[in-house]
Amino acid sequence: MGPRRTRSTIALLGVLLGGLVACGDDPADESSATDLPVTASESYHVPQISRDGWPEEVPSRGLTAGMRLPVEDYLSSYAEMITLLQARDTAEIACMVSSGFTNWETEPLGTSPPPENNSVRPTSGTSEHSPMRGR
Repeated sequence: MGPRRTRSTIALLGVLLGGLVACGDDPADESSATDLPVTASESYHVPQISRDGWPEEVPSRGLTAGMRLPVEDYLSSYAEMITLLQARDTAEIACMVSSGFTNWETEPLGTSPPPENNSVRPTSGTSEHSPMRGR
């Protein structure tokens, strides 16, 4: 994992952490903490991701079989993007459950992978390709 990839991963994790902080309770609002207690045993549904049909890290067929471009060391793979988006969704679900939205669900991830891991991924249309999902 190259230094730029590490920096981009840390930056994405920082954004996710910032989202968690923004979703926290307001300390001045004491009533919300007593109205909706959140316990460790409180459960919520986090969708499981099926990795069937996901592209390989290095293409094994076609004109690019066995080839890996140097720039790919600095790009996030499809699996890494899904892992980050799943972390974001888990934080979002936990936040919404703690706010009283017990049936909150997110869009499924990993359902429309690109044909190859180094394929151009669209930035709109499909939620799993856009970290902000049009927000």
